Amino acid sequence: MRRLVIPLTLLACWAALVAVGGGVAPWIVLPVAFALLSGVILVASMNAPLQLFGPALVRGPADSGAVALTFDDGPDPSFTPAVLDALDAAGAKGTFFLVGSRAEQSPEVTRQIVERGHQVGHHSYDHRWTLMFVRPRLEADFDRASRAIAAAAGVAPRFFRPPVGIVAPEVLDVAASAGTTLTTWSVRPFDGRIDDAPEVRRRVASKIGPGDIVLLHDASFRARRTPPAVEALPGILEDLRARNLRSVTLAELTGQAPYLTEDELKQPRPQRRSRLPLFVAATALALLLGSAAYAHAGELPPTLVEAADALAKNETVQARFTQTKTSILFIEPDVSTGELLLRRSDGRIVWAYDGGPAILIAGGRIYPLGSSEHVDGIPIPGGAGLTAMFDALFRVEPEALAEHFEGTAQGEGTFALVPTSDGAKALFTRVELTIAGSPTVLQKVVMSEVTGDVTTIEFSDTKPNAALEDDRLQTPRERGKTP
Repeated sequence: MRRLVIPLTLLACWAALVAVGGGVAPWIVLPVAFALLSGVILVASMNAPLQLFGPALVRGPADSGAVALTFDDGPDPSFTPAVLDALDAAGAKGTFFLVGSRAEQSPEVTRQIVERGHQVGHHSYDHRWTLMFVRPRLEADFDRASRAIAAAAGVAPRFFRPPVGIVAPEVLDVAASAGTTLTTWSVRPFDGRIDDAPEVRRRVASKIGPGDIVLLHDASFRARRTPPAVEALPGILEDLRARNLRSVTLAELTGQAPYLTEDELKQPRPQRRSRLPLFVAATALALLLGSAAYAHAGELPPTLVEAADALAKNETVQARFTQTKTSILFIEPDVSTGELLLRRSDGRIVWAYDGGPAILIAGGRIYPLGSSEHVDGIPIPGGAGLTAMFDALFRVEPEALAEHFEGTAQGEGTFALVPTSDGAKALFTRVELTIAGSPTVLQKVVMSEVTGDVTTIEFSDTKPNAALEDDRLQTPRERGKTP
């Protein structure tokens, strides 16, 4: 079941992309999905025993009556011999995962490990964990370490433990291509982080059981210090004897040969290359690009932006409208009809009510048409911001809408907008736009006001790109100057 974690995480990320793309979820879901993917990949890479990316040796048979004590980061001429002495005194065996550069520096200590009946493993050349994510550099480091350890020890290790236990897909691929066994652990006292030998012993004793592989260190990459496992080892071996547990090499615990044979080394092996890193990278890139795109476009569903793009092709619009207003102040809904004229180039809109007033909205002002008293128009209450908001609603301009609302797609071309700006919150609790048809036109606007009133405007007989009479879209002053 653990192997499903990565595929399910990738599936969830693509589901988030589809949901946001379809307007069912806000864009903020995408950075959350990216954080989830990053977290899962980090946990999977840094927690080898979880085996989320693939199989690794974590422990041996539970009925073996034995455990494997393993030592990383050596050899160290000051501390590794002390570990060998403690193991030999107890009649125990250990496995030493060697760093290639240190094996080159201390070949005599490396040979002692093998000569005294213990096992050596592969632990990279420079112990640089950052190389584990870059395939070419990982391969070069792996090969260099293999040659260095073989030259110093006289054997080619079969067991490979990556630095810090990183098990990215690239690590699994390189280990498998080399014919090695990727090895982790089941007991870890974190002796590389603490300097308390009694605490290291206590932690091992509290966790260890038959078949366990214990991660210890016989060297340090920190400031010069005695690794606490060196001092804790005699006590750990006493605890094992008290529980009738034997300390054996990994080869003895698992039944595998400790080293690669000459025939195995000569045998060509196919280079295994997992496609998972490509899928992860593609998913992460899609989430990042999607987050950037939707964040830039505002909290509006992409389908609304697409519909707005279709509407933008209509330079002019002529339509009939039915305006219905319901209020607790009215016994019956108030219904009015009329004609709408819209010119996109200068944002002018004419509302002409049947048998009633006609107004022109232009440049942030209202002009009662047919009246000579308001030649300069009446400023719209709320100023330019309010004007822009209403223009955005009826001309469906995404950038302007995103300044005042966040939205979700409701299906059937209907979009729900929730106010986010102070100006929009002062007027509305919710606005719905219905954009549909062929050609695409604005069919309905439903404005739920903070007063509890609801104004519904339905458009019919809509004529996109209609030839409008210029004088109907002129201000009274402009008409007065017209010959």
